[in-house]
Amino acid sequence: MEGTERRTQKRRSEDASQCESCADLAERVLRLEQEREADMVLNKQALDALLEEVKAIRAQNETQLEIMTAWNSAKGFVKGMQLIGSVTKWIAGVVAAIGALWAVIHYGRGD
Repeated sequence: MEGTERRTQKRRSEDASQCESCADLAERVLRLEQEREADMVLNKQALDALLEEVKAIRAQNETQLEIMTAWNSAKGFVKGMQLIGSVTKWIAGVVAAIGALWAVIHYGRGD
């Protein structure tokens, strides 16, 4: 009987030491789970901040696109006005030459 009691005591002491390890392990798992939850909250906050930054950048890009579109339209308008000015100067030169020729023909006769 003594051998059986010793084995039972030994088994109980092993079970007790394993339970302590299990309790430590369960505590460690719980702590890791809490840390994981905290990390997930921090990651979500970081992603939300990045999303807001991306939205701000997108809005800024849209504004810059509108400005560039307006600028290109203005440049096109200016080039159009320059073309009209050049054509007007050319037409004015031709009209002046025709007017001078007409004046010479009309008033240039020595009647």
